[in-house]
Amino acid sequence: MIILKSHKLRLILSSLLLTSFFLISAEVTASTTTKITKFKLADYSWVSRNLKAEPTYASKKVKYAIWVLGNEKKSVMTIVWDESKGTGTGYDTLYVDKNFNGDLTEDGERISSIEIKTKRRKGTVYEIGTIKSGADTFYFKWHMTKENNIAWYSSMTANIKIKTNNITYKAGILPGNIKLNFSHNIKTAPVYRFGGEAIPVVLYKENRKKPTIKLYAGSNLGTWTAGTYNQIRMAVSLIGDNVNNEFRFFKARFPGGEPQISLKVFENGKVKEEILFTGGCGCGGTFAKGLFIPSRVPPGEHSVIIRMNRLEALGGVADFEYKIKIVNPTFGKPLVDPAYTSLKEKFPNAKIASLRRLSSQETSYKGFPEENVFAARISDTRLVGNGRDWNPSNANFGTEIFMRFGKFMWSNEPYRHLIKIDLSGINKETKILGAYLRFTLVRREGTTKKDSQLDFYALRRGWNENNTAVGGASWNGPLKIKGSKEGRWAKTPADDTKVDRYPEIVGSIIIGKFPKKDELNRLVTTDITNIVNKWHRGEIENNGLVHIFKGSGYADKVSSEFQDYIYRPTLVLAYEGNEPKNKYAIQPGEDFEAAKQNAKLIKKPILIKFYSPYCGVCKQVEKTTMQSKIIKKALANDFHYVHLKIQEHTELAKNLGVGSVPTVVILDNDGITKKGLIMSDILRDAGKFGKAIKELSK
Repeated sequence: MIILKSHKLRLILSSLLLTSFFLISAEVTASTTTKITKFKLADYSWVSRNLKAEPTYASKKVKYAIWVLGNEKKSVMTIVWDESKGTGTGYDTLYVDKNFNGDLTEDGERISSIEIKTKRRKGTVYEIGTIKSGADTFYFKWHMTKENNIAWYSSMTANIKIKTNNITYKAGILPGNIKLNFSHNIKTAPVYRFGGEAIPVVLYKENRKKPTIKLYAGSNLGTWTAGTYNQIRMAVSLIGDNVNNEFRFFKARFPGGEPQISLKVFENGKVKEEILFTGGCGCGGTFAKGLFIPSRVPPGEHSVIIRMNRLEALGGVADFEYKIKIVNPTFGKPLVDPAYTSLKEKFPNAKIASLRRLSSQETSYKGFPEENVFAARISDTRLVGNGRDWNPSNANFGTEIFMRFGKFMWSNEPYRHLIKIDLSGINKETKILGAYLRFTLVRREGTTKKDSQLDFYALRRGWNENNTAVGGASWNGPLKIKGSKEGRWAKTPADDTKVDRYPEIVGSIIIGKFPKKDELNRLVTTDITNIVNKWHRGEIENNGLVHIFKGSGYADKVSSEFQDYIYRPTLVLAYEGNEPKNKYAIQPGEDFEAAKQNAKLIKKPILIKFYSPYCGVCKQVEKTTMQSKIIKKALANDFHYVHLKIQEHTELAKNLGVGSVPTVVILDNDGITKKGLIMSDILRDAGKFGKAIKELSK
């Protein structure tokens, strides 16, 4: 599915997903999202296991496999693996029923292997070539090695793809430790499916010695504890008659974009919210996303949802549901905030406010009943120097939910952080009596020693939290532009006291040893009243702070984008006068409410691009398609363009049928009527995307 037009016949273009060969118990929810709660293997009893003619094999124990191609039952391709020498020393010849007629003696159906030996790999290469199945075109070429006399793919060179309607999809047995199964008897030959419905598979591995466990929709993921980090490693697969007979989509991507994973939270039997997992490091045939279970999640039974875009003929967006139990011994208990406690003791008659990064729907979350929360635009990122494995000194880390500090085992220099709290929501007449900056340390991998502490310095120079057109903060510079010397720190990283930062320490935090036994998190705070008042009075420009680590070890604190809102970096103020005004962290071009108002005025449809800062395809689309002169002109002339981070607009994305990123949705200028939806396959091609939005702009 590439373009779905609500007022016309749906265009179904993807043969990979056109026909379902899985038996699934499913229900359609009110939002037209198919809820898949149970997975069951498909019935392949219709597959013929008879051959009309076979050649004389050299081996006494040839190996059989059956591949079902495309969406028609007639496209059944039998593969036989033989030993040309018949000595038992190795299989090196394939017989492939390319035209599906059951005769393996025809010309061109005997494929000899080509042996390769290089520094990177050794083994054999098989090239079956192009095979037609109806309107679909398949191309097969792969590299095999041998392990216990069973063939398996090398993830380096697997190259299996299908082409339909000028759209090419790639899949294969990836990574290399997923074996390609055979049988010595055609009657028991494994069936592989290349085509049909894509299914998410959650992969669990307790330790390196035990095999990976595969979990499908309806499976129980076990028990998680609030305050801990949990990761889902998954693949997107096409599965045959056995869960071990699978083709995987490279880096867990398939037509439609990168699947999204969320925790569906229930309270009193009703859905309270969905919290998206973050990350997404694609490797071979899998990728992983993680979630730090927020303190607001009540204990009990909940669900993990893997949401994927599918054809409307199969129910549109599909939610594959897994069971999960959450243990939360601190649920409902007030947060013990050292910053609030200290300020309340010093200024018992003052008003107390907590400023942290929020979007409008998050303002109701408080750490304790007395906490008075206001939204402030907060930016933060970490600076990473040259490491032993790679050089991230020009990389920007402004989208991470964790901020590592100290000296990590693979880095040559201790990490540093930048943070800026926008004070524009505080009236100039308001008197600030005290200002404490509070962070949350969380238990992950590392530990700090007794001598560890953080010293904070005010910055002289401006910087960007994320990469923008003029660059983003990195170890080498606050506004580093790739390929240019502009924007570099005078002394890396932010160390020149005349250009980069002021020399005086404006606050310190004694960390000491973290974590101690059974310690999941720790709130730490520093008094920065003097520098906050200088910023507030306009004596110096508010460019935020840089912290410098002293001591040994390393640990993690959470960022302003952390999913547990009450633990985000918070500026706690004691003040007299007018209370602060909410200033939400909405980036330019990401204000949907403003887009709706403007669309009505200029009478142009709204084009929404949903993206994730962790999505590699999203970054590729932004650098290529969205920078095309033709696309820029179309967006400026024909639409009101807005790009939305899916993590901050989960409900809107769900209501619009968005199950993966990147995805473009076009609404009429009323901001409600959906005109169409465009998925990643078209988004990656500026020409096709231009044609699609031109049609939908009418």
